[in-house]
Amino acid sequence: MRQPKTTTTNTPYSKVIQKYVHESNKERKSHKQPIFNTVEAESLGYQPRSYNSQTDEDDNFSSTSSQQRQLHRRKETTQRILRLSLVILSAFFSKYIHNQWVSPYLLPQIQQSSRRFKELNRPSFVFDHPYITSSYYTATKSIATLEQMERLQIDPKKDRPPDIERGIVSRLAIVRPFCEFDADSLPTTFACWNSLVPCRAAEQDLGEEENGEEVVDEWVVFDMSVNGTGRKLEEEDEENWECEADYSDSANSSSWFRGFASSLFKRCKPKTRKDYFDDVPADGLRTTSADLFLFYSQTFSENDVAIHAVDEIMNEYFSAGGWNRCFDNIYAIEANIPQELDLYIPAAQEELYNWVNGPNRQYEAAFRIIQSGEWGNYDAFYLMEGDSVPVKNYWLDVILGEINAYRPFAVLGAQYDGDKWDGFYEAIPISLLHHTNGNGIYNTSHPLLERLVGQLEVEAPCPYNSIPYD
Repeated sequence: MRQPKTTTTNTPYSKVIQKYVHESNKERKSHKQPIFNTVEAESLGYQPRSYNSQTDEDDNFSSTSSQQRQLHRRKETTQRILRLSLVILSAFFSKYIHNQWVSPYLLPQIQQSSRRFKELNRPSFVFDHPYITSSYYTATKSIATLEQMERLQIDPKKDRPPDIERGIVSRLAIVRPFCEFDADSLPTTFACWNSLVPCRAAEQDLGEEENGEEVVDEWVVFDMSVNGTGRKLEEEDEENWECEADYSDSANSSSWFRGFASSLFKRCKPKTRKDYFDDVPADGLRTTSADLFLFYSQTFSENDVAIHAVDEIMNEYFSAGGWNRCFDNIYAIEANIPQELDLYIPAAQEELYNWVNGPNRQYEAAFRIIQSGEWGNYDAFYLMEGDSVPVKNYWLDVILGEINAYRPFAVLGAQYDGDKWDGFYEAIPISLLHHTNGNGIYNTSHPLLERLVGQLEVEAPCPYNSIPYD
């Protein structure tokens, strides 16, 4: 069956429908729904806003974008201000924390850590026995002195044969005691050791001098003729010169010429002036080794003056040449006497029973330290007090010679031979008048001296402590 042909005709109803659809599409694009319809808006006195204009949409979009940019700028400005404020507050807070906590508490810890780091730079021997028993080696600030000791004294002896293989049969300790009040002047007592050398071995380095001038050791030709114009040998000066029997300037000269020349000229050289000390044998150090001990009565770590004094002496000792050739080693030891008990008050000996407690306790400590053998095996020690100053050359050679001549002995020394007692000599007790001076040589292995030191230790807390050890 044939279908009827459909046609679209423009009827009034179709136009109304198209218009409605078109307006609906416009409203959908504007995303706005009218709050009021036209009739209600007019009744309320408002003009309906038209959403059909493209220009209104563009203006609205531009206005919104401008507001957003302004808000973004304000936000950035506010953030910058806040950050700057936080930086300023942090700076003030950090300064406050540093002043209140870091400076008084952490800074000393940092300094202590720095000191510990420096301790690590000390030579390792200072932490070994026996050096660790003396606080000098860990308290001194002169690391260069310790390095010199390691290089010149410790390292060369590591592979050295024992004493017996080197012909050394005995060892002597030279103990130089000092206390708090004479520590500063201690280096000055060693100044004369360069001019009055302890042994002949050091003379090779220092040079033999006489009255500040080098001794002439060469031949001089004197004119013995009556009318000669050469240098004359005066009669009163002949005893100071040693002359040859005859003189000739030619080994092949005939005998008659040598006789003639001897009547005209005489070749002489100055005689070497001999003192008592010049006759001392110089082989004492070949069989005996001597070590020098700088002995402080208190504790080195508690007195920078004592440390500096020892530094100065050791630097002089380790300098090139000089009296260090007379000693095998140099050490710094301490008695660890408390400061309040390290007393020596001669003016109060009638009122204070322990007026001499410092020297007595220091002598005990010296005897026990040398006797213990921790620094070496010594047969004896020479107590050389600070006011004991050499007055002749080769004084160490003399001491070694005296030891060999008078051994065995407990104490080797001399009586006081000064003039300070002349004014009251008759009033001095016999026990004091004939006592042996403290500057003496003490045999640490003798039983009599062991008993005397033991008695001195027992009497320390009682009135007998008022009697000096010597």
